[in-house]
Amino acid sequence: MPRRGKKPKSRRVKDEPKDTSGDQSHSFTTPDSIIPTTGIESSSPAPSDSQPTTTTKITDKIPNRRFHLETEYDASRFSASDIEVPRDTGWVYIACPRSKQKCPTCKVHVAHTDCLVIAIDGTCLNNGQFDALSSFGIYCGDGNIFNQGRKQESSEKHTTDLAELEACARVLMMVVFIKENRSLSDDVCRVIIKGHSGNLVRGMTEWMAKWKTNKWKTSKGSLVANIMDFMRIDYLLEEIGDEFDVQFWLVPRKLNQGAVRLAKCALGDVRGSEVVGSAPEKDVKEGF
Repeated sequence: MPRRGKKPKSRRVKDEPKDTSGDQSHSFTTPDSIIPTTGIESSSPAPSDSQPTTTTKITDKIPNRRFHLETEYDASRFSASDIEVPRDTGWVYIACPRSKQKCPTCKVHVAHTDCLVIAIDGTCLNNGQFDALSSFGIYCGDGNIFNQGRKQESSEKHTTDLAELEACARVLMMVVFIKENRSLSDDVCRVIIKGHSGNLVRGMTEWMAKWKTNKWKTSKGSLVANIMDFMRIDYLLEEIGDEFDVQFWLVPRKLNQGAVRLAKCALGDVRGSEVVGSAPEKDVKEGF
């Protein structure tokens, strides 16, 4: 009896990316000509049940993206603020773990200039109400032209979480643009995205792998909240591949004031109004 040929495995084909730009800029915002927003679709369809899944393979391929200060630096010589090294280039770099002491003149440690620390924040005025308005901030360093503070004018829904996810996606696109155009003297090999949102950091470093193996559903069986935005970031990370390492660093709010200031300025920093910041890690629940 002749042997039957094996059926070819179906392959998932990514949709053609679309332009999702359109947010209005604040005076702190980098011009759209500098930050490319084409090539990413912000509302990609959720994967259907008919599409093939490879649970073990997906889990194995997802790297550990959590940046842990205590595992890389000697606590007797470095505090959380010590590992960030601002330079007159307008960028913030990571300190060398082998640095013995700070420079007596500039008061900072020796830096790895191929590793950037970029801070992000999302905030929302009247969070959870019909007239809510959100914004995000991206802080690369004092006076940096890539610093951003934007309102989410075109967003159908305004929440702190959505603003933070938008900031994260824009940072990834920005670094790709910088590498492609050789905008820095040293080629970027590592990017640490700093924020005080437990939702964002844990979502990207703990829950993402579980969601992907479970067809973008939580442990309770419901679709992941803000699924399109997480899929957008996942797409970006896959496209980046081995170009550079991306890690996420959870810090106290007091160590994230650069991004917080930019996000608030985009909303006009209305004092007396309730501007809701990111949820601390202890209040975070899977799927938001």
